[in-house]
Amino acid sequence: DETPFDDMADVACPPAMKAANVVSTMHAQRLRYPYLATPYTKLATNSSGGFHMTNAGLAAKDAAAWVAYFAERGLSVDSPIVTAHAACLSQSYRDATGETQSLEHSLDPLDGQFWSGWCRPRMERADCIIVPPMLGRSESSGVLAEIEWFDNHDKPVFIIENPVDY
Repeated sequence: DETPFDDMADVACPPAMKAANVVSTMHAQRLRYPYLATPYTKLATNSSGGFHMTNAGLAAKDAAAWVAYFAERGLSVDSPIVTAHAACLSQSYRDATGETQSLEHSLDPLDGQFWSGWCRPRMERADCIIVPPMLGRSESSGVLAEIEWFDNHDKPVFIIENPVDY
């Protein structure tokens, strides 16, 4: 069994499962509001510490693919990365007449402290956490902290094995 988070000795990280088994387990246990933990910050940071738009977009796209995977299987998965990435890039909207209106903000996609606080209410509402096999998951301090938080709050932790076998 793959356990991608071996450096978390103080956290009861379960062995990785097949994606289909995660889906069936969630349905069987009536887990209705799962939280999708996916890496972002390290992937979205360039070598000089700034924001890397292309890599950030790829991380958000990868997370969105997992949202779609679960949606097709009857699960409404909460992905903070999908929501936050889009929010950080959106500076305007079309009003009821179709006119573009400015809605400027200064959200920093790399501000870990802000996003940790922003994610907390979502984690509190969620009944479990799912960690898909995405690039950077084992090295992500955010994903590791989220796993630890769910474990400390006695909420199920589901790690999907890599490669995915449907």
